[in-house]
Amino acid sequence: MKKIILSLAMFMLSYGLFAQMEAKNNVFIEAFGVTGRYSVNYERLFMNKEALNLAMRAGISYISGNIYTSNYLYPVSVSLIKQLRKSHYFEFRLFGSNQFYKDEDYSNCGPGGPCDPETITVHNFYPGLGMGYRYQPALGGLYFSGMVQKRFIKDETTWRDFVSLGMGYAF
Repeated sequence: MKKIILSLAMFMLSYGLFAQMEAKNNVFIEAFGVTGRYSVNYERLFMNKEALNLAMRAGISYISGNIYTSNYLYPVSVSLIKQLRKSHYFEFRLFGSNQFYKDEDYSNCGPGGPCDPETITVHNFYPGLGMGYRYQPALGGLYFSGMVQKRFIKDETTWRDFVSLGMGYAF
């Protein structure tokens, strides 16, 4: 009888330990989020204190410009994630999007003659913040999110509102 009780206790203890494990990685596609368009992202959970988590994310987005320019955007973010109920979370995100593209600089051209413009690399950084909801099973699986975000647009010197939708896989 002692062996049966000890076996059951070990089984319950190991099940309890397994249930505490969480999916720490997330690969997802986000539409209309940090970049304002789409991005493919990787997120890593770094801290897990009861129902509070800290996650960091990095991604990439490509936007085709004209024949001379192509835009690459690299979103990065830090998120504070609060568990509401099993698999349901509230997320607060601080983010930035780095934008790199090639452009033609005509400033060295004089008036009235042929000109060979200089190709330059332009860099912009767009900071922002967001908050929203995410559904993510603790042991992994399909992930969904929806957020309201504000992003600073440097060229317009204003903040713009975005509603983003994310879908991916947690493991």
